[in-house]
Amino acid sequence: MSGSMFRLAPPLFILVFGIIFLTWSYSYDESAQQVPVLVGWSLVVLCVLDVIASSGTKIGDGVKAFFTGTIVGEGSFDLSSQPLPKVLVAMAWPIAFVPCVYFFGFVLVIPFYVFLFVTLQGKNPVKTGAIAAVIATAFTWIVFELLMNYDVYQGIIFAE
Repeated sequence: MSGSMFRLAPPLFILVFGIIFLTWSYSYDESAQQVPVLVGWSLVVLCVLDVIASSGTKIGDGVKAFFTGTIVGEGSFDLSSQPLPKVLVAMAWPIAFVPCVYFFGFVLVIPFYVFLFVTLQGKNPVKTGAIAAVIATAFTWIVFELLMNYDVYQGIIFAE
């Protein structure tokens, strides 16, 4: 796979996924689609920026520099430093999240997802993963259920 295709494959794949998610979000009734549509549009906009940043063009390099900045001592981008298995694993996390939420709902999936991501992918201690899971779940529940009075999606298995 050529260097430019290697750089563009993940953001293009996630962009297609985001467009599908956004389209699917519009199938919900007006009240239920508010948050999924917001998330979908956010994902699409961020993915478009990621595609541009990964393009290797002058504009892309400018977008990349704007959002990531330059880390002191940062080496040049080396394709061999990002082997395909690592890229696929990184892509698997958000891809696995969606079907899990579809079946089990946000409130059940978020703590497991965050815990596993922080401990396995982030290689952080179990305590850190547990704290992150509790904070993310509490934040989701408080913001959407309490403050916005929005019924958080419960998944098809636990739907009332």
